[in-house]
Amino acid sequence: MIKITFYLLLLLFLQTASTTSGENSRSYIPYYKAINEAELCVVELNFNQAYKIYSKAFEQFDKHQRTDLYNASLCAILTGNNHQAKLWIKELIGLGFALPSFKGNIFQQLPLNEWDDIKSVYDSLHNVYRASLDLTYLAALDTMRIREQRLVQGAQNRYDSLLYMHAKVLHHLITEKGIPKGTEFEEQPLPLDVFRHHFGLRNRLKYNMLNGIDTVAEPYKSMCFKTYDLETLLKEAVFRGELSPNFVAACIDHSELDRTKQQGVFEISIDLNTKTIKYLEPEPKELELIDAQRISLGLESCRDAAKKDIEVALYYNQEKYPFDELIRRSKEIGYSKAAIIALSNNIVERDKLTMAFLDMVNEIRREILYNENFSAKNHLENNPVFNKWELLKQFRLTKSIVVKHIEPLER
Repeated sequence: MIKITFYLLLLLFLQTASTTSGENSRSYIPYYKAINEAELCVVELNFNQAYKIYSKAFEQFDKHQRTDLYNASLCAILTGNNHQAKLWIKELIGLGFALPSFKGNIFQQLPLNEWDDIKSVYDSLHNVYRASLDLTYLAALDTMRIREQRLVQGAQNRYDSLLYMHAKVLHHLITEKGIPKGTEFEEQPLPLDVFRHHFGLRNRLKYNMLNGIDTVAEPYKSMCFKTYDLETLLKEAVFRGELSPNFVAACIDHSELDRTKQQGVFEISIDLNTKTIKYLEPEPKELELIDAQRISLGLESCRDAAKKDIEVALYYNQEKYPFDELIRRSKEIGYSKAAIIALSNNIVERDKLTMAFLDMVNEIRREILYNENFSAKNHLENNPVFNKWELLKQFRLTKSIVVKHIEPLER
């Protein structure tokens, strides 16, 4: 009964659909290449060049990703282009951003008269944004999210049946109505968790033997993701400028065993026992395959992505890494491999100790990053130079390419 009701509701949605799949849109590959160049300039603290690249890309392409507008606004403020910063902030509000989204020291440096102008039109811009939303479409997506959350702790086959039904619904919705406008799902047009669940099931079925799935038995016997797979639809949306490449990459990565399609490419392994840091990366041929996959999604190369993880350069350094402090405080809280093994039958205490260790690691990391003597010149009036970490962490840059792992003390 629930399934029938859901599909009747879907048909009602589609009666009011505005088909977008037939629209002629030029490819946004040059746009994403330009954004990569701008972000590389940002991490090199060359905000003037980044600002110029953002400006040109936004002039040449009508659709601008929200993260790109956000970063471009910061560059505009840092280079004294306050009027342009204000225009980009207004564009973000027109895409659903609320005033609290503009936090941080850099946004606070925008002159008060510019903020007063932004605030004076905020309500009207926000109302126009709300009026542009297809609330029925968004409600359908939210309903899927709620249903999946309710069933996630239930029987696996029942949960997977729900995910497959949702895959059909999502495929029809996107085919007929395109990507929804707005940023109603954690500043994304689509709920990332729902789409990752879809790809997770698809990938588990792809590796069914390794995942212990019997594809001869129901419900898996009747599942055909070739018909309802969302990857092609999402890629098309990326190259129409309607969806972020990083969103699609995060979806494809879920439960994917093929390393060329995973987000974590490089690994940093910290061993507290030997006080060493090892940098691990794929073989050159595998790296080429990974780059080919990334480029097919509109992403930058692996090495360009790694350059944007500023923690790697500022913190994970053999000469500066705080081995002694981590070892000392690990001993203070009693965290070691031996301690974790001893607590193997006491999950609550084991998890409590693990969380204490992770909190301690993060606290030390923040202390080091904020105290490092890095600074950058800027064009802000009456403002001192920034700590490099404090400055760059205000930008929204992807950090999923480098996986960090700490090997704790043996005892």
